[in-house]
Amino acid sequence: MAGDETLFTEAGLRRQITFEGLNYEEFVTCVTEGHTFPQVSASYDEGLARGVLGTPAAFVNGESVDPTYEAIEAAVKQAAEESGE
Repeated sequence: MAGDETLFTEAGLRRQITFEGLNYEEFVTCVTEGHTFPQVSASYDEGLARGVLGTPAAFVNGESVDPTYEAIEAAVKQAAEESGE
C-alpha cells in the first residue's frame, strides 16, 4: 500500500473494494455495524500475546515461522516428521 495515499480516502477505498469484487455499501455497513469487532479484537490480542509486530505472520504448531513459502513448508515438514507422519 506504500505510495498509494489515495487508498485511504473514501474514493480510494471505494475503488479498491470494488476492484476486489466487493460491494462498497455492504462493506461500509459491515464495518460500521461492528458485528465482527469481537473476532478482530480477539485476533489482534492473540497476535500481541504471541509477539506479532506486523503482517504477514505465520505460526506452525504455535511457533513463529518466517512467513515465506519455503520457511513455512520446511516447518510443516519438520512438524510432520516429529509427529511420525
